[in-house]
Amino acid sequence: MYLGMEEERSELRDQALQKIGRNVLNFQRIEKALKSLIIASNIRGHASDLAKIQRNRFERVDKSSMGLLVGEFLNLVYANDLPNAEPPRSDDSSSEIWISFSLRVQRDEQYIREQREAWSRVVEERNALIHQRLWAFDPNSDESCRSLISSLDEQNERLGAQYELVMQMLGRVQSLQQEILANLEDILLRTERGSGDGA
Repeated sequence: MYLGMEEERSELRDQALQKIGRNVLNFQRIEKALKSLIIASNIRGHASDLAKIQRNRFERVDKSSMGLLVGEFLNLVYANDLPNAEPPRSDDSSSEIWISFSLRVQRDEQYIREQREAWSRVVEERNALIHQRLWAFDPNSDESCRSLISSLDEQNERLGAQYELVMQMLGRVQSLQQEILANLEDILLRTERGSGDGA
């Protein structure tokens, strides 16, 4: 039972409700992909501290709103400067492995401006759907259902491009991290063998 809806079954109403669910789910998928990319795209610390660092980042990022996530994503990925990859000078554990990994995309200012505008629209559309558009939707009106269905289909097409962009970046980051881990394991094995031969 849906509050305020007539009991009589309506195909248009069911279709509108299904499309609401689809778009809300797609906004959630975009949000999850942004969180994953933010957490994975800027890693710095000693090997022994990385799990704690990542856990802290996850806890912070997991509570962020879509608007904050988009801002952090844009500032991280399209930053002009790379973060300092060196360990802090005051660090007394200089013998421990220091790891630094950052994702930056170098594009011209026009492209970055277009991405900022596109992501701003994603946030605005998500907020409008969740906080404004649905309270005005009349599920008992065929006209209201048709209008909402059309609007949600158009919105879903726009979401696809931004979702694909983030998923491509995330896939690349994960691939690079796997490559780094494999190389690190190889280095550590050679180091172990080399130190064992001399004993």
